[in-house]
Amino acid sequence: MPRILFISSELTGHGHKSITEAICNKIGVISPDTEIKIIEGFDLAGRLGQVAGKSYIPLTIYAKPVWGVFYKLASLKYDKINNFTSKVIRKKFLDIIYSFKPDMIISVHAAFVGSIVKIIQEESLDIPVVTQIADLISISPLWTDPNAMYTICPTLEAVERVKSYGVPENRIMLFNLPVRDNFCQLKKEKYSSTNEKITFLIMNGCEGNGHVKNTAEILLSNFNCKVIIITGRNEKLKKLLNLTLKSNYKDNIEILGYVNNVEKYMINSDVLIARGSPNVLMEAINCCLPIIVSGTFPGQEKENPEFILNNKLGLYCDNFKNLPSTVNQLIDNNCILLNQIRQNQSNYRDLQVSEKISKFIIDNLEKVI
Repeated sequence: MPRILFISSELTGHGHKSITEAICNKIGVISPDTEIKIIEGFDLAGRLGQVAGKSYIPLTIYAKPVWGVFYKLASLKYDKINNFTSKVIRKKFLDIIYSFKPDMIISVHAAFVGSIVKIIQEESLDIPVVTQIADLISISPLWTDPNAMYTICPTLEAVERVKSYGVPENRIMLFNLPVRDNFCQLKKEKYSSTNEKITFLIMNGCEGNGHVKNTAEILLSNFNCKVIIITGRNEKLKKLLNLTLKSNYKDNIEILGYVNNVEKYMINSDVLIARGSPNVLMEAINCCLPIIVSGTFPGQEKENPEFILNNKLGLYCDNFKNLPSTVNQLIDNNCILLNQIRQNQSNYRDLQVSEKISKFIIDNLEKVI
């Protein structure tokens, strides 16, 4: 029975987990005899790793400049980061390798690419490593190792960045970023017009109370619209928004906490306003939901607005004052730009991408076992 070890993370956000699940689910369908083990990469470093992993979200939300500096330093000193990581994860990583005996390792986190390749080489193990990059354009060198069997890139820009880090071209593969199956069985038939009430979906729960509240008030005060806000697990934000917005705007606003059917709200909305998270952006693209990117984390998300603009998949607005004019760009002339973006997204998306990546993995797995 072939075995694949996935190294991912839930501590640094939902994106890595989502990508891992999308690929694993398809592998289970294509090759049901393949045994899959998914591990939390930061657990390999024990308590130190868990502290480091859990610090990511607070840093990126409340101390963005600090995270930006750390990201730059890590990109400059990636070899030292890999050396340090390989030392602190070595014992637990090898324990898993010798007990599970994987035929292939797939890393879905930048911290566990060069570090695990180093350990494998030092132990003279014959286990190929495949990297699935989870960022769109701003690719850290930590994602790359020329000795990895393949590096799977989600954009052409990522391919060029990876090549610039010395990864051989014949070891680079290009596939769209995989998203969960829920977002790959949808067909957007709706075309918006200015005669209809516009539905905005806001998914910026992690960015703070004031940001979401101000965005909703600007939309509801300037447009004939309904606003749906998904706050995720931010219960404090959900409670505050219900207290401050619900009484004023009643049926024109819907405030939700954590939901497990985000695709339902995406498919029934006209515009998404969200941070430039790679997974959220690609899920929206799969649902043909035009995007207004409202900001990014420094570092790995910095160039994501550029990706959206260059591919004509949405707009960028990081200033409240400019939000009405940005929305007007979309809905002017009977929503012509809004519908053009929706068509661009339909052309860009690849609803079979998870299946394609999984087939690629299985084909190469069969070559090494």
